[in-house]
Amino acid sequence: MKSLTLKTLMAAALLLSLVSCAREPVLYLHRDCLIDLNLKVTGADIRTLWNYEPGYDFEREWVYGWDAEDERIFGPMGYAEMNEFQLRRYYLGHQAGARHTEVRKDYIEGPSFQGSFSFGYYDLLSWNEIRTVGYGQSIRLKESLDSVVAYTGETRVSVPEYPGTKATKAFNQPESLFSGYMESLAVTDNPNDYSWNEEKMCFEKIISLELQPVTYIYLVQFVLHNNEDRITMIQGDSNLSAMSSGVCLNSCVTLDEAVTVNYYTRFKKGVKIAQTGETVDVIGGKLTTFGMCGMNPTKVSTKAELPDEFNRHFLDVNVTFLNGLDSTMVFDVTDKVKERFRGGVITIDLDVNDIKIPVRPGGSGFDAVVKDPMKEQYEIII
Repeated sequence: MKSLTLKTLMAAALLLSLVSCAREPVLYLHRDCLIDLNLKVTGADIRTLWNYEPGYDFEREWVYGWDAEDERIFGPMGYAEMNEFQLRRYYLGHQAGARHTEVRKDYIEGPSFQGSFSFGYYDLLSWNEIRTVGYGQSIRLKESLDSVVAYTGETRVSVPEYPGTKATKAFNQPESLFSGYMESLAVTDNPNDYSWNEEKMCFEKIISLELQPVTYIYLVQFVLHNNEDRITMIQGDSNLSAMSSGVCLNSCVTLDEAVTVNYYTRFKKGVKIAQTGETVDVIGGKLTTFGMCGMNPTKVSTKAELPDEFNRHFLDVNVTFLNGLDSTMVFDVTDKVKERFRGGVITIDLDVNDIKIPVRPGGSGFDAVVKDPMKEQYEIII
């Protein structure tokens, strides 16, 4: 009897011990720790991103418009939709700020990710998956344990030697790209740092990672007043000089190397300006760049905060006149680019009455230099 009672007590004690372990949250934390990561894309709305001055509405300045054919050629007016992402988890061990020695790569579909993390510290890097439809991907990624750098390659398009530049070939424009970086995320064994999820029967921690644009869109338009069919067509290729060749996705700071970026344009005739009622012809297009050199544009509020930058920005367009001869007009848009350092509308107003029609063949070189378009002063060299 005593033996049975002793055995019964021992069994009860063992059962109590097992039940206690099953409900002990610390043991579950040691067994499995989940991190819920929410990706928040900011700056994707160009109306918000381009709000340089109170009340500024870029659509009032934008004469060119955006129709179904523009959508087919250039894609959306703003940034492309993002639903796929890359994630890099750099494990730092138990020392915050340590150098990256190992990385885990994850693909994310949708704006959230859930995964198991070892205790210690992590740096996290994420960017949107680049999807290109209809032609080869322009962005190239140079990835190491220290950083991920995005850049593009050269095209076959030759460009003039703009003043202060040495480029002979234009570079591809990048696709829409956003990135976010978080340093020294602490994953501890302290249950107070987590919330208990009854459904999943484990501890979890919810964090957010903000992704910001690292490529910047310019909507470029050449508004031809009084054209009267004197400019009849365009070559279709245009260029903007002295933009950054790439960007570090970890810091979102652009590279110091300046390149000329090539983009496509389209010629529209008989466009009515809503504000004035004037009918004009317009050459327009969408240009995506890495932005100006050596800066993170989203950390800058005004033009006055821009770093010292001595590059001049030149914009060109090749047009064909009614006599079949063509000419390349080049515009100094440095002030405009600096005013629109996160992208925006660049407008060149041209009164075709002031442009002399070329009279010699072979006019596809560096034929025209246009001075300050913001003051509507220009000089044509034929």
